[in-house]
Amino acid sequence: MVDKDKHAPMLGGEQPKTQRRRSQGVHRSTENAPAPEAHTAEASHPQRVNRGYMLRADLIKALKLLAVQEDRNLYEVMEEALEEYLARHRES
Repeated sequence: MVDKDKHAPMLGGEQPKTQRRRSQGVHRSTENAPAPEAHTAEASHPQRVNRGYMLRADLIKALKLLAVQEDRNLYEVMEEALEEYLARHRES
């Protein structure tokens, strides 16, 4: 155990006590959250989920290149491609 009185001269005298702040606790992300809305392409902030899908490396590379060329995020390019695919299949 450290003797504070013994080391006080080396530390420049008596150390001021700092007041500890207590955390606000843990809250669930769903607490006080607005009711979920139906997903639409026009929604400003649609809910996104992280899934571990395995996609072909050549497709990912081409999509990344397109995203960089268009100064967009990869997920935006992928979402647009999926939306167009779904729209084509709804029509048939």
